[in-house]
Amino acid sequence: MAYFAAALMILCFNLVKFDYFVDDFKLLYPLLGEWVTPFKDGEMIEKWEMKYDKMMKGKSVYVKDNEEEFLEDITLVLEDRRIYYIPEVKGQNNDEPVKFTLIEIADENKFIFENKDHDFPQRIIYEFKTPDEINATIEGETKKGLKQIVFKFKRKKESNDEKETGSR
Repeated sequence: MAYFAAALMILCFNLVKFDYFVDDFKLLYPLLGEWVTPFKDGEMIEKWEMKYDKMMKGKSVYVKDNEEEFLEDITLVLEDRRIYYIPEVKGQNNDEPVKFTLIEIADENKFIFENKDHDFPQRIIYEFKTPDEINATIEGETKKGLKQIVFKFKRKKESNDEKETGSR
């Protein structure tokens, strides 16, 4: 019985990866660019850019009637063999960034970040459905039970004007 318990502990320990490397971080590179999803009575746009091989910066804005409203800044970073998703939302968490740790990469296209100490969400999940479609899910426990919100993003295509001028 002791052998079975030890084997089970080793198996469970190995289900969660504790060390990530640049090759793991590169699996997030397809996020680079602009993504759009319907939001309220406008749209939400996430823009991702590369800072260097171990860091990407993102920004979310709400757009309605050609007016942009800032939602959050996001940093994705590989640091000390961990990958972190760090959003900074104005008016939340005393305007401080909150660190979510990557706990799982599933099938090289689904990334689960977690911070059990955060009020909501406790998990942020990015799942690449196709090269041009991503589901971004925020979820966690609330006083009313499990809450889950799914944002279905599509890659924003460059207009002909942007292609000709090289602007974005």
